[in-house]
Amino acid sequence: MLTHEMKDKQVIVTGGGSGIGLATAKKYIEAGATVIITGRNEDKLKKVCSEINSPLLSYMCWDVSKVETFKEKLEEAERRMGGLNILVNSAGVLTDNDFIGDFWNSTPEDWDYTQSINLKGVFFLCQAIAKMMVERKRKCHIVNVCSETAFRPAKVAYTITKWGIRGMTYGLGKQLAPHNIIVNGVAPGAIATEMMRWKEGDSMRRDSHRNGRFGYPEEIADLIVFLSSDQADNIIGEVVISDGGSHLY
Repeated sequence: MLTHEMKDKQVIVTGGGSGIGLATAKKYIEAGATVIITGRNEDKLKKVCSEINSPLLSYMCWDVSKVETFKEKLEEAERRMGGLNILVNSAGVLTDNDFIGDFWNSTPEDWDYTQSINLKGVFFLCQAIAKMMVERKRKCHIVNVCSETAFRPAKVAYTITKWGIRGMTYGLGKQLAPHNIIVNGVAPGAIATEMMRWKEGDSMRRDSHRNGRFGYPEEIADLIVFLSSDQADNIIGEVVISDGGSHLY
């Protein structure tokens, strides 16, 4: 298992109540970091914190589509943890039409919902934390959860948002590195999570992956933790694909 010493790190993981976000929060805790997970479902967040039962973990109810709250939320998180130096943008949504790649029946409502969380929220949260870190003259790592679909033709809102995150990660990597804010991303393929309509007991077989299986959330979490560690300081503006080779079409 890949872990890094992070006892002096304070981390926000958006969408930390399940899937990749939850796996990532657990990895940070194992490495000694202090973590706040965020999401819209307080019951889910409470349950996660109760089950993990670590003094290093707490939660904040936080809708990442409400960009006007970001400054206040970041300052609250900073106060609660005694600092802040890592942001993982893991929150995301995938509508039923997007899941099946249905261009013809995609709706404006689906578009707005997906864009507001997957792209607009990520952009303005990066902006808000960057402003905070520049003001405080503090080093920071940002890791954006993208998707291997960002390397494929896009025809629905979800994939288009992931193209946006990919381009944003490149651009912010260049823009923010001189301020000691290091931005990178990960591009998972199909991972065994609720978002992919996978549930406990389902088969792990995935024929579109060259290794023949779904990815594990923990595999993506290990990669995220590495990219936010001091060992990865020379990696800037990259989006690292972890998809079992499915992009090799």
